[in-house]
Amino acid sequence: MLRKIALSITLVSCTFLSQSFVYATNSKSKNTIKVQSQDFSVSIGKLVNLCEGQANVGIKIVSLKSGQTLYEQNANKLFLPASSLKAFTAGAALSMLGPQYRLKTSVCTDGVVQDGVVQGNLYLKGGGNPELSEKDLESLVFTMKLQGIHSIKGKVYVDSSEFDAISQGPGWMWDDEPEYWNSPMSALTVNHSCLQVWVCPAEECNAPAKILVYPKTSFVSIDNSAKTTDSDKSNVQLHRNYSQVRNFIKIGGTVAKNSEPTSHLVALQQPQLFAGNVFVDLLKKNNINLSSTILEAKIPLDVTLLAEHESSPVADIIKKMMKESDNLFADCLFKKIGQIQSDSIGTWGNGSKAVREFLSGRGLNPQEMVVLDGSGLSRYNLVTPSQFVEFLVRMKKDFSFSEEFVSSLSVSGVDGNLRKAMDEKVLYSKVRAKTGSMRGVRTLVGYTTTAEGEDLALAIMINGFIGTRDPSKKLENEICKFLVEYKRK
Repeated sequence: MLRKIALSITLVSCTFLSQSFVYATNSKSKNTIKVQSQDFSVSIGKLVNLCEGQANVGIKIVSLKSGQTLYEQNANKLFLPASSLKAFTAGAALSMLGPQYRLKTSVCTDGVVQDGVVQGNLYLKGGGNPELSEKDLESLVFTMKLQGIHSIKGKVYVDSSEFDAISQGPGWMWDDEPEYWNSPMSALTVNHSCLQVWVCPAEECNAPAKILVYPKTSFVSIDNSAKTTDSDKSNVQLHRNYSQVRNFIKIGGTVAKNSEPTSHLVALQQPQLFAGNVFVDLLKKNNINLSSTILEAKIPLDVTLLAEHESSPVADIIKKMMKESDNLFADCLFKKIGQIQSDSIGTWGNGSKAVREFLSGRGLNPQEMVVLDGSGLSRYNLVTPSQFVEFLVRMKKDFSFSEEFVSSLSVSGVDGNLRKAMDEKVLYSKVRAKTGSMRGVRTLVGYTTTAEGEDLALAIMINGFIGTRDPSKKLENEICKFLVEYKRK
């Protein structure tokens, strides 16, 4: 009966690859190409007709019960994984930090507090917490207020030295837009290193659009030339020049008079200074007097802790990272495990080393893959379907954090990136997986269960196509539908 599953899936792959090419090769590759079957071709015929351009597909499907490979094609060839690489980051963080580990942000002074006055410098130190918010910083200020602090005599510094200053990873696209998903990372970030901007219509036509921002900060300059018009639709253009270090946002275009405000999240450069400026604004808002502007310095060894904030447990951070495919969360964890493992600062290099050491301990050969960041944004990353499936099998068997890992995966039709991507009734709650998408790349790695309750690990990796990802996503869905309805008998 195993012949049926192999025969069926192959037809879609072979037809989809009628003009395919090989992305990368491995000398150990032994591809399994089965004979075509009519069963599967009917259900995916429309998908095949929609496929345009060229693509290469790698697939591996393994039974978790028997360990038997049910199907493989190009399983040992290297593919760009995109965000599916976050699965490695999640596993490494759960293993090296532990599910209950928390990342700390602290406020310290190198002086003393006398009669409510900090007689010394104040330091805001980041510990790599990617979920730190303005409200969290306000809780630090409130803790200071509870101690009676009302004035700071020294200077105010931010310390982001737990990570290096390289905010973008190797192989990232330099011309990606400064949006939420592409936020620069630092050991000290707040509000996802983003400014939220609302563009609202004015009361009269030809008047400048109204601009609201959160949080309010002098760290960002805005040039607004957007006009209110009587047109039916708005055409707002918001841009930050990514070649400039300073955070200058230009807003143009038109805003329909009767339209709702449009919301935009703009990623900012120098996230640690943005966090520092927000912190200083909160100090002033809470009537803590200071005269210093924000500076950068590493915190001295001999300091007094004034306030501390702890993140959610790492398991919760990972769940959000995986289900929402949050790049900033992934890369902060990547550098954090590099910092812990190397007993040094967190860098892209020692993050890579830490993840590869973790994978080596799970039976994978790190010399046969490329892992350069935690998010999968790098165009240099390379992984095979076989490597992903071997990793998934090992993670399922690791009872120390298997539950946390599996629960972090998106559930088809329920949450995360699979809520809408797999919303058909037959797939509802039947697939747990991490997806990956970037231009010319679509991947899915995870678990599913057959109609008879047999658990499977699978990896579907599609590279090299031109245009929309819809045909690739359709291919994933059709394969998964076949698997959840599959019966051996």
